[in-house]
Amino acid sequence: MHSPETGLQAIQSQLAFGTGGLFGTGLGHPTDALLQLPETNTTFILAVIAEELGLVGVLSVFMLYGLIAWSGLRIARAATPPYAKLLASGLVSLIMVSAMINAFVALGLAPVVGVPLPLVSYGPSDVLVTLIAIGLILNVGRAEGLRLVTA
Repeated sequence: MHSPETGLQAIQSQLAFGTGGLFGTGLGHPTDALLQLPETNTTFILAVIAEELGLVGVLSVFMLYGLIAWSGLRIARAATPPYAKLLASGLVSLIMVSAMINAFVALGLAPVVGVPLPLVSYGPSDVLVTLIAIGLILNVGRAEGLRLVTA
């Protein structure tokens, strides 16, 4: 038998996604659905983005993750030592899988497991780990002599 609170977080998150629509309610203008949602600064930060910035904001966030994935996999492909290839691709996978799990949780497609959205959610330990991973990826690229930004 389920208690009435079962699935409350997922339902409130889905309501926040639906309330946001295409362009959102505006920054700093939460509705009742968002005010009822617990853990908005960590696990459900994507629901906050969806409600306040809408589908455009969510797609922008994932476009930036796509840019990180594209750059990281480009570095991994260009690396010559097998260890460097595995390191760069594994660290890119770590960041992308965390982002996907967080998105699935926020959409109610996965159980709430507490995985933060990399570089967006509040939490110094996750930000530190993600920044170290990005630094290692960039170090592999530097060792290979890649220029990520062409000026």
